[in-house]
Amino acid sequence: MTAQLDIASSVSGWMYTAGWCVSFYPQIFIMWKNKAIQGFTLDYYTCNTIGYTSYAEFNAELVFSACGEQEYHDAHGADAPIPTQVNDVFFALHGAVCWLIQGIQIVLYGKKGY
Repeated sequence: MTAQLDIASSVSGWMYTAGWCVSFYPQIFIMWKNKAIQGFTLDYYTCNTIGYTSYAEFNAELVFSACGEQEYHDAHGADAPIPTQVNDVFFALHGAVCWLIQGIQIVLYGKKGY
C-alpha cells in the first residue's frame, strides 16, 4: 500500500471508530437518567458482552501478538497484510467497557420500571 492509502485507511478507520463509539452512549445515558432498564433485554446484553469481548481478544491477538500474526500469515500467505489496525482493537475494547457499564446499570437498577 502506498503512504497515501495508509493515511487514508488510518483516518477513515478512526472516523469509523469514533462514529460507532459515540453510538454506545445514548443507551448508557438513558438508563442512568431513568434509573431503570425498561426496554433493555438481557439477551441483547449477554450477546453483545460476549461479542465485544471476543472481538477485542481476536483483534488484540492479530495486532499485538507475534503468534497471532504468524497464524494469520500461515493461513493467508506470508505477504498478506494484517487487516486489523489499532483502531479496531480500541473500538472492541471500548465496546466491551461500555457493555460492562451497562451490566453495572442492570445490577443497580434491576427491574425497576418493568
